[in-house]
Formats: sequence, C-alpha cells, structure tokens
Amino acid sequence: AGMDVVLDALAGEFVDASLGLLPRGGRFLEMGKADIRDPEVVVEAHPGVRYRAFDLFEVSPERLGRMLGEIVELFAAGVLSHAPV
Repeated sequence: AGMDVVLDALAGEFVDASLGLLPRGGRFLEMGKADIRDPEVVVEAHPGVRYRAFDLFEVSPERLGRMLGEIVELFAAGVLSHAPV
C-alpha cells in the first residue's frame, strides 16, 4: 500500500528506497539535505510524488511548536498512526 508522507534524512540508495515507499504518490520531505534531488526528476521517476527539501530554520520556533502540537493531536485522535515496527 505504501505511505502518504516520507520524512527523509538519508542519502544515496537509501533515498531511492525511501522514494519507493510512495507507490501511489505522496509527499517526500528531505530533511537531511545530504542528497538533495531535483523535484522534476523525482516526479518523472515517481509520478504523483511531491518532493521538497525542507529546512526547519525556515519556520519560526512559534510556528514549529504549533505544527508539532497539531501533529500530536492528530496522533491522539487516531487520524495519524505510526508506521509498523
């Protein structure tokens, strides 16, 4: 079935493997920046995947706190669930 969102901090073949977790499309956020890809090249190889290199420093600490709070609420409400271990 795959994932809807992948938060990645890997490089090389591990980025490619992580992109494979989005077989139906989805969002791929590159947080490690060790192996940044061209979003247009990614979508050609993985249709429907939206790729973005993300930098936490782009967001104010206040906004980041609100974002994390919203994510915690979504987990608590059962809207989001953790990946199987």
